[in-house]
Amino acid sequence: MIISRGRLVRIMDFAACRRDRGPVRISRGCLGKYGLVAVSIYNIVDRKEYRYRERRAVTPHILVARNLEPLYDIATAIKYLSASSSHGRCHVDNRGYGQMKRDSRRWSRLLVWMELDYGRVERSEMPELYHDADIMLNTSLVDNMPVSILEAFAGGACVTTDAGGIPYVVRHRENGMVAKMRDVEGLVRRCRRYSNDELR
Repeated sequence: MIISRGRLVRIMDFAACRRDRGPVRISRGCLGKYGLVAVSIYNIVDRKEYRYRERRAVTPHILVARNLEPLYDIATAIKYLSASSSHGRCHVDNRGYGQMKRDSRRWSRLLVWMELDYGRVERSEMPELYHDADIMLNTSLVDNMPVSILEAFAGGACVTTDAGGIPYVVRHRENGMVAKMRDVEGLVRRCRRYSNDELR
């Protein structure tokens, strides 16, 4: 099955079976148009592994937990960091890996006010990173129901784009902040709301 821009582009070997399994409501909606019934299978996290921390003072310390691939649009994350320089110094944890690692490192060198930590870590280390960060920033262009956002919920605060099925998970100003894809200024405004005590 291929889903593009909310449309079912191709179904492979589903015509004979009237039932398939889909991960979230967005998949159920697309399959429903073709008379197929989908069963939602949700991503989960073990909350015992995470320590929630209320953010009373935002440094900011930003965590980018997605891999450095084009679909996660790390370029927008870097542009966000540049646009938000009025915050002063910023600490960033970029704990992904991928084909854009070299480019991201080169761009971030231009941001002399930014403290940057790079490198893939073990999954067991992620709960502490979510706990230490003020905000988990997600800039993806294609997505479904990311485990990283559920982890951000368990550990603290999340600012994300509205890619794919994310709006089914993140309700703007209820359990996180949502901006349009590639909307750098929108991401900056939403992160600043955490700093201004508008959402904790």
